[in-house]
Amino acid sequence: MITKNQTKIKTVLTLAAATMATLATSAQALTTTITGTAGGSDSWNTAANWDNGVPSGDVDAIVSDGVLAQVDNAATPTYTGTLTLLSNSILKIVNAGADNALGHSGIIMNEGR
Repeated sequence: MITKNQTKIKTVLTLAAATMATLATSAQALTTTITGTAGGSDSWNTAANWDNGVPSGDVDAIVSDGVLAQVDNAATPTYTGTLTLLSNSILKIVNAGADNALGHSGIIMNEGR
């Protein structure tokens, strides 16, 4: 026969397990992957190109295989997540504003080169 104390302990353990699972899920970094090139020279800032929206904050960004992701917009959101370039992908930054580390110059990043 189960006592009231055993039932309470079981309830507390169940709630603790559920809380731990929720915290573990929320602690995982959100990742977004650019898969399209709509928007031409500013494809980075075109939400439709991303599976989880344009990266900002600590969101991790992935440039898909063979995609040329281009940034040409001073209003590009700042993000502090990781950047991964998959096979044959390129990130080209032309104009990301004068307030960033690039200033007015550009940078081109190629996977594996």
